[in-house]
Amino acid sequence: MLLEPFLLDALKSGRQTPNDRTSGEKVGHLCRQVFEELKDMSGSDRRSGCAAALRHAAQQLSAALQLPTETVESLSSVLGQLTPEELAAGGTELLLQLLTPPLQEAFHDCGEWPAEEDEAKIQQFAAVLLRELQSKS
Repeated sequence: MLLEPFLLDALKSGRQTPNDRTSGEKVGHLCRQVFEELKDMSGSDRRSGCAAALRHAAQQLSAALQLPTETVESLSSVLGQLTPEELAAGGTELLLQLLTPPLQEAFHDCGEWPAEEDEAKIQQFAAVLLRELQSKS
């Protein structure tokens, strides 16, 4: 509502009628775009918090475990979209579904434990991550 008069005015030059149906639709579309951009910006803080939680959980598991930047960015983007309610409802099981494929690859690159321990390590990682994420929300 704050932007609407300014956007309507910017669409017209001189003495043209500032508010017709076409202008109203354009302004409505622009306002929705601005809203979505602002919403995404607030999500970037959440993604940063998720990235920090992922890195902290990795360090808790093993100092040698370095998650690839692409993996952290991808997972933090997905985790950042979860509401605290979704996280609480899904819990560790939800995190296991999201984390298992990319973590197995990172674990193999780390090579600090045998592959048969991966499942237990991923569960441990998910539990630490869940605590981290819940403490931030």
